Amino acid sequence: MKKRLILAGAVLALLLSGAAVHASGLTSSDALISLRYLTDTFLPSLTAQTEERLEPLDDAYQQAADALDEKAALYLAQAGVTGSSAVQYSGQFSRTSFGQGDVLTLPTGAGFLLLEGSVQVAHDGAVVDVTTGSSVSSGTALAANHRYLVGEETTARFTVLSGAASAGVEGYYLLTSSQEASLPFLDVTVNDWFYSAVSFVYENGLFSGTAADTFSPNMNITRGMVVTVLYQLAGRPAVSGDSGFSDVAPDAYYALPVAWASANGVVAGMGNNEFAPNSNITREQLACMLYSYARSIAGADVSARGDLTQYVDFSQVSSYAQEALSWAVGAGVITGMDAQTLSPGGTATRAQAAAMLQVLSSLL
Repeated sequence: MKKRLILAGAVLALLLSGAAVHASGLTSSDALISLRYLTDTFLPSLTAQTEERLEPLDDAYQQAADALDEKAALYLAQAGVTGSSAVQYSGQFSRTSFGQGDVLTLPTGAGFLLLEGSVQVAHDGAVVDVTTGSSVSSGTALAANHRYLVGEETTARFTVLSGAASAGVEGYYLLTSSQEASLPFLDVTVNDWFYSAVSFVYENGLFSGTAADTFSPNMNITRGMVVTVLYQLAGRPAVSGDSGFSDVAPDAYYALPVAWASANGVVAGMGNNEFAPNSNITREQLACMLYSYARSIAGADVSARGDLTQYVDFSQVSSYAQEALSWAVGAGVITGMDAQTLSPGGTATRAQAAAMLQVLSSLL
């Protein structure tokens, strides 16, 4: 409509200028032009000539408009924007919380500052780590407290891999929120080998985080913690009496679980009437507890056996743990630290314990 109004105005201007030229050519001795000639012949002819002269301009205007529309549509499609209202703007980096699976799409010139969590960037051009002055390859996990700038003719997608993340954005961006439930932990990502196991123990109430937003997957797990988890797995049955161990205080969080586990043959002490609840559990000790739970509490089939001699350190397995470890290897509850090493006396992490519990639960 606006284009037609412009065209009409141009036609009118040319008509007036044309009429002025013809009028200026008249002298007092010329005959007057008839109104009929002016309206039926002169003006229609002048209009036709003007439209003919404007037609190339009209075509050029339309081509330019179409080209701009095409470029705008292409840009918005690359950015994943379906409507202008979906685009947001941030004038400065300010801490904003995001959830696992959230995707922020940033165009050229926009900035991203990761504060906490794990975020991966994918792009089709150039993204620069301004903090180090280096370019960032597509598929790279970003470093915390580094500022990133999206380069020329580039659309970058920043995807949250951890259960939660906080970051700042500067410039225009599109936020696509994930609709899937996610873990609340900053230190557990969808690419971690233990992600499924952590999800299992967290969703089933077997493990909680070490803080509201951290799971600490690589932290060693203690004997008291493992017994408490098994007590949870058993449904927190009623317990009568105490554990009988001198180093288990009656008001400790693990007091009832240790008493239950001791009474049901799930655990044995470390000697000298001690349980050592705060000691880091070894992999073979953990295998023994899981084996005893499966056999004594769950009544599961524990006949599976694996060949421990396939590991170069099989001779380091304690005699009391050989049967339990053989079952754990045969049932797939425990695997080697690598293809050749079992590390029976090595400590177990929270992530490893979660993975073992996930497999154990599938066997019960």
